[in-house]
Amino acid sequence: MNDQELRIGPIFAAANSWAAEQDELARAIHALALASHHERGHAPTHILLHRFPSEYPRLWGMFRPTYIEKRIAALMSSEFTELSFVLSDLFLEFNDRYFGSALGKHRVAVMHNIPPREHEEIFEPPLNPSPRCASDIDVKRKRLRMVYNGWPARMVETLLILMGHAMAHGRTSLDGGTAYSELERLIRAGAPISDQVLRPVSAHEPHG
Repeated sequence: MNDQELRIGPIFAAANSWAAEQDELARAIHALALASHHERGHAPTHILLHRFPSEYPRLWGMFRPTYIEKRIAALMSSEFTELSFVLSDLFLEFNDRYFGSALGKHRVAVMHNIPPREHEEIFEPPLNPSPRCASDIDVKRKRLRMVYNGWPARMVETLLILMGHAMAHGRTSLDGGTAYSELERLIRAGAPISDQVLRPVSAHEPHG
């Protein structure tokens, strides 16, 4: 088993453990959210609510639409705490291995959804067209956020990209060439990042 497989395993385990503790309605909402993340990179409440009757007609008949909408909105605005712990451990590993512990303490938060208006995306995740792992950086609060989209390898890569940008920000700005150079350095160091992340995205490109 290689390093990447060892990192992916705990992410799947935490997600599966969370799902096992949820009721049927929460699991249905979660499944719809994952499908939406795959298609558009985020999971708007109105889209999940629109799809719910056709995907889960039995559950739709059991609850009022207003209740289902509230449950969707509540889950999509919440933190996936179990995964935040796992990614926080990875942050410590990567900070030591690839950054010489120079990043200092940051909070890593995995969310069930991050609306596009909240994104602070600098580079588009690789493999186009493909599902994205929505993410953002709050430099002042030293907080890195990403969504759980069902692809742990993408989450590991996104964490490293965010860390690269956070490192670069200490020297210049998030949209400067230093971030590009930092990602190049990580790739040369053997970090699990596709070199396609070095392809910049127009600031005016829609988020799906």
